[in-house]
Parts: sequence; C-alpha cells; structure tokens
Amino acid sequence: MFGVDNSAAQSGDSLVGRNRAAAAFACPLRRAFPVVLVFVGAFAAQEALHVPAAAEYFVSPAGSDTATGTAPAAAFRTLACGLGRMVPGDTLTVLPGRYHESVSMKLSGGGGAPLTIRAAIPETAVLDGSLPLGDFVSVAGRFNVYECYLRQAPLQVIEVDTNRYLGPQPDVTGVERNPGSFAYDAERSVLTVQCTDASDPGRHVLAALVLRQGLWFNRAEGQEILPRLVIDGLVVCGFAEDGIALRYARDSVIRNCRVYDCGNGISLFHTEGTAIIDCITYRNGANNTFDEGGNIQIMGYTHVNNTVRGCHVFDSKHHGLRCYGRQRG
Repeated sequence: MFGVDNSAAQSGDSLVGRNRAAAAFACPLRRAFPVVLVFVGAFAAQEALHVPAAAEYFVSPAGSDTATGTAPAAAFRTLACGLGRMVPGDTLTVLPGRYHESVSMKLSGGGGAPLTIRAAIPETAVLDGSLPLGDFVSVAGRFNVYECYLRQAPLQVIEVDTNRYLGPQPDVTGVERNPGSFAYDAERSVLTVQCTDASDPGRHVLAALVLRQGLWFNRAEGQEILPRLVIDGLVVCGFAEDGIALRYARDSVIRNCRVYDCGNGISLFHTEGTAIIDCITYRNGANNTFDEGGNIQIMGYTHVNNTVRGCHVFDSKHHGLRCYGRQRG
C-alpha cells in the first residue's frame, strides 16, 4: 500500500506548509489495493494479479485542489494534492505552466507498479522555487544600495545573468560595505541588495530562492524502501537545496528532466537499481560555500547498480557528476 507522511515538511517554510495542509484537507488518500508483481531485471513484470485499473490525475496552474483531478478541465492546483491521491500504478500528469511549490514527502509502500510524475509536454511544466525581483529603488543616503518589496524571506539571492549568489548581510550597512550582498527586513518585507558590480539592479536579472526542496522523496518511518517512482520531462529550478532527490529508492527512474540553479541538481541517496537518463543539469551547487553539492550526485553508505546515461552536465562550480560512499560490513 502507498501512503504519505507529511512529517517531512519543514516548519520554517510557510508555503510548503500551506500546500501540504491543502493536500491533506482536500485530498484524502484513495484506498490502495494489493499489487503482486514478479520482476525480471529492474522494471519488467512477468505477471500482475488483482491489479486495479491505473488512474491518471492532472495538475494545472489554473486548477483547484478541491477538484477531482481526473481530467485536464478538473485538474488539481498542486502536485502535493495529486500525489496524495495516488496508489502504485497511477500517473500524475503535470500540464504546462509554472508551479511555485515545494514537494517534500515521505512515502510508504514499495515494489509494485511505479508512481509516475510526468510533464504532459516535456519541458513545459516548471517547478520553480524562486521569485523574480524587480521594481528596485535607490536607498536614500546609501551608495549603490537598492531595495524592493519581497513578501517572503529569501534563503538565497542569485544574480541570474552572472550565475553569482549574493552573500547575506545583517543589515543595510553591511550591504553597502559589500558588493554582491543582500539583507532582508522581515518587519518591512523589504529586500536590500548591492549587485556584484555595484550597478543598478535593472542591469541584471535577480531572483530570490525562497523554497528549499523541489521534488524530495524519502521512505516513511519503518519502511525499508521508497515506492518505485518515475519522474519524466519536468523542469525544476530555483530551490535553495535539492532540485530532485530520492532517498532509499529502488528500481526508479528520473528521465528527460532539466534541473538548474539549485543547491543540488539531481541527487540519489542509498539507492539501488535507479537510473538518471537523458537529463540536463547545470549551474547547481554554486550557492554552497563548501565542497558539497553539484549537478548530479549519487551518495550514501550503499548504492548499487545505479545508472547515469545520456545526460548533459555543465557550468559546474563544485561537482559535475559525483559518486561516493562505502559498502556496509
């Protein structure tokens, strides 16, 4: 059976909390049915007994989490809501558009048919953890310092056109003294910045990374493995930590995805028989101040028979493709 443990939510992320609350309220878990499969290799099933008809759910930026989700015209608003309805074998189809959402879940179940999260049209469904910045005004009495309204505290601020992250400062005085820095006044909901070249921010493209995780899946408490997952055709960008991350996955696939401007691009932890295929990852890990993070990484005490094939990795500040760990015993 498949279930969702929302205890993985980070309490400091109010938007994630609201999304999860909406999913829990509007989308009670559909009854799961037992699935019996015999596998040859990683993904081939010889025989399936008592398997219910697989369901397809839809997500749209114009949708509603009170909808049925069973047709594009009745799509959910958030991926978290759709995932809360799924059982093994089901598909969540993500319609074109931009989704400002963090999906961070612990899932129960394992084996059986995979849960599939796919873009309806590859590279048209964008999961974005950032907010664009604009409408800056000069701060009176300060040199090269500008401010703008920002409704949510930033985890990182990136100068997108130069791929440089601004360093945090405690206040506007610190920003004035340090080119390439920012400060946030939570009482006023105001972000103060000085660009890396001390120029007007209007000459750059700036974004605030306000969410930690893009697609982050872990096994639920007491479970040995994560349910099988297929993640196909999504674009994930602008998350302060992981773009796509699977923990304790077995026989899962991430394919045809594009991940950029995240703390980590695509990450596998303690996985077996899991594949990253035909993905593009770049400019990930640049916001880490130590040698962690990168575009693709496979890590953990045990990782067995994982595959990276046909991927393009570039603009790596730390690691392009990183694999490390040790075998227990």
